[in-house]
Amino acid sequence: MKKNITKTLLTFLLMFFLLILVNAQDEKKEFKNVTLYLLSGDTVEYKLSEIKEDHINGYRRIKNKDVWKFKAYPNLDVLYYNSKSLNKNWVYKQSLEGLEFTPKFVEKYVLGKKMAKYNYKPKKYFFLGLLSGFSIGSRFLLTMLGFFNKSRTPILIAAPVLTTFIVRTKSFKSKDKSEMNNKELLEIEYEKGYYSVKKTKNYIGSSAGGFAGVVLSILLNNLLDKG
Repeated sequence: MKKNITKTLLTFLLMFFLLILVNAQDEKKEFKNVTLYLLSGDTVEYKLSEIKEDHINGYRRIKNKDVWKFKAYPNLDVLYYNSKSLNKNWVYKQSLEGLEFTPKFVEKYVLGKKMAKYNYKPKKYFFLGLLSGFSIGSRFLLTMLGFFNKSRTPILIAAPVLTTFIVRTKSFKSKDKSEMNNKELLEIEYEKGYYSVKKTKNYIGSSAGGFAGVVLSILLNNLLDKG
């Protein structure tokens, strides 16, 4: 008797969840199929459900599969959305550096970020970080400073931080905008966006190179000790 009741309950729960799933899929078919253009430079296939005052709701496509997961985005993270049948619908309404909202300027800024995000590689900064890390971890430097003779863990932790002070990205040079035309102003926003991502990637690259350099130095010292 108890087994029958348990089977009935399990069957009921299974049907209940299947019904919810089917209804959710039906609802998603009624949503607007759009492409979101995020302030990070990414694009997302999205089934737009509703737009709130401070965020949007809908379903995000998981990679290239026909699998959709609910995802809400703050309006500050979304530049605009569009589709084959829709023009650009701007979501981001904040100012850029205190200026009034100008879609073209913000779009150029994000385009610069996207270009750096997917195309720029900090090879130079990784290599310089590698050299700096190797120098920091060399036996000569450690002996001269008298540090980390018993444990090399602190230098492994400190090296990535130290290399970011040694290998630094040049600051973005501000330009006089008073005599610039609209095209030149747009180009500056593009450069700012590109620089913002480039600076972060350079920091990560030099840190990773510094850590790798210290590890390489310690391994070499160990080999020399054994020899």
